[in-house]
Amino acid sequence: MAKPDNYNQLRVIFEKYGLDIDSVVNNFDTDFSKGKLMKLNMGHFGLKEFPEDICKFTSILYLYLNHNKIDSLPKDLIKLRKLRKIFLNCNNLGEFPKQLSMITNLRQIIIDDNNISHLGDIEEMPFLQSFSLAKNQFKEFPETTNYGRNLLNLDLSENFISQITSFQGLEKLEHLNLSHNKINRIPNDVMQLKSLTRLNLSNNEIKSIHGNLFTLKNLKFLDLSNNMITSLPKGIFYLSNLKYLYLHNNKIEKLPKDIVELKGLKRIILSGNTDLSLTQKQEKWLDQLKAQNTEVIL
Repeated sequence: MAKPDNYNQLRVIFEKYGLDIDSVVNNFDTDFSKGKLMKLNMGHFGLKEFPEDICKFTSILYLYLNHNKIDSLPKDLIKLRKLRKIFLNCNNLGEFPKQLSMITNLRQIIIDDNNISHLGDIEEMPFLQSFSLAKNQFKEFPETTNYGRNLLNLDLSENFISQITSFQGLEKLEHLNLSHNKINRIPNDVMQLKSLTRLNLSNNEIKSIHGNLFTLKNLKFLDLSNNMITSLPKGIFYLSNLKYLYLHNNKIEKLPKDIVELKGLKRIILSGNTDLSLTQKQEKWLDQLKAQNTEVIL
């Protein structure tokens, strides 16, 4: 394997933190192709601070610092202008590092399982495609103006979000995970998520569903399980591409009549709705789904 031009300098940095560079060189997730450091994995190293000298290696594209004890990032992080992906999950960050938003080439930020409660005054991240903020301390859905333009995946699961004001600016979003929060209402402008194919709203406190949700014609996966939903509005038949529908563990008593138009389902779960009553037409529809090898759980 080719070594970077300043390999000895990298060795000194690692020794400073009591690390063995050879163990990293031999790590599958560390890449020294073309004589430059392209990918560096320092995850699970027990680091209490970000190794600031790493910022000298401006060729880095992928940086793994997950599962450490880092509580802040250095200002010099912005020198990593080519950085495309950074993994900071499972650390001790108390606020979102503004430096990340100043690296405009970033495509993916994984910063799950920290103590972040808001994004703060961040710069625009025009090329960001995947943003994972699960297992943090968010109480409000973060403003999307500066990061949502080209975002495809957003994960805010396992936070403390109770209300969502708007989904504005997320027109290209394909996957949205808001499970395990305290959300009690889906905003009417959910229709703006016109590219969405996967939506997870399970394990919240939602009582009712606005019909605008059923305008998301590209949806293939919809999970509304473990809420307090009592009924579904008309229009669900518009979700003609839906393959997976999870409605279990709610308080649904009746299904909308037009649900029988969903003939392409691969799995539907309705269990845990103790007062659910099906019409004969709906029972026949479920039997037909079973006959085409759809998994039906009542």
